[in-house]
Amino acid sequence: MLLQPILFSNRVPTSSSSKFFFKSILLLLIPILSSILVACSQQNSLPTDPSSSEVVSKCEHDFSFCLTADIHEYTGDYPTYFRGVCESIAQCGYGSFMITLGDMTPPAYVYKMVTSYLGQSYLWYPVVGNHELLDSAQMEWLRNFNKRGNSLPNIVNSGPAGGEETTYSFDFQQAHFVILNVYFDGTNDRGSDGDISDNLYNWLVDDLTQTKQPLKFVFGHEPAYPQPDMETGRTKHSTDSLNFYPANRDRFWELLKEQGVLAYFCGHTHSYSHMQIEGVWQINLAHSKGSGETTTRSTYSFLHINKNNNVVCDTYRIGNDFKKYYLVYSFPLN
Repeated sequence: MLLQPILFSNRVPTSSSSKFFFKSILLLLIPILSSILVACSQQNSLPTDPSSSEVVSKCEHDFSFCLTADIHEYTGDYPTYFRGVCESIAQCGYGSFMITLGDMTPPAYVYKMVTSYLGQSYLWYPVVGNHELLDSAQMEWLRNFNKRGNSLPNIVNSGPAGGEETTYSFDFQQAHFVILNVYFDGTNDRGSDGDISDNLYNWLVDDLTQTKQPLKFVFGHEPAYPQPDMETGRTKHSTDSLNFYPANRDRFWELLKEQGVLAYFCGHTHSYSHMQIEGVWQINLAHSKGSGETTTRSTYSFLHINKNNNVVCDTYRIGNDFKKYYLVYSFPLN
């Protein structure tokens, strides 16, 4: 509970200079004390430590997977970096696999943290981000990670010609997962500035039309509809994401609606948001840098799926100590 600030008269008292001095000091202290009270209130309102059973999802589910995004260079073996995300994921039940939504510099280091703290056989599916485009060695590593477009487990379709390894789809139990490289320009997997090009769109039409899986999820680095962070209101890439090409963005979203895609997951903005747009969820995972960025909180999510195809999203964000993650949002997608 926040204390209401005391309101003082604007009139200057003439009877006592010491009284006026005292009131002046109070006027200076009130904003400082209010800030302290707000900070304490926010700290005390944080949910329970995720290592306790109270924050591990209580929804019944057959399998879960986790999502991370925009780790950048915070891949060293430090508990306040991406390593801490992996440790928290392990405490919350691991999940069957992780999808990282781009900007992993370098991806080899991200994969090392994943296998070191979640197990050598833990499945990891990467999405190309704009920062991978800047380094040909990182792009080559990602191509080799899914060599020939079918070396990752459970692959159903390799990407279009010229982007076979970095766009792909896979099935897991009753769900279909589509990984898009939004920087594929139709011939080159690092030739676009972020768009659903004609060739990528046509490939996605064929892929979604062919699948018989009842649940469909699509993943790409850039949001279709950039949103501010749900906690801080911070915005980034608000006009130069997939919305920079509105006709292609709209065509893409209409396809997701027509094909019954439940959600599109993205990163890029370092701002967390979830919202349903014309029946399709867009969930932006912000970033998973730990203490590497403080303008918005480090984030990861679990998706829990049960035998009745019900899907629940649990989103965790780092606490004020930059050590522990807390369950902040839990909501059904269908």
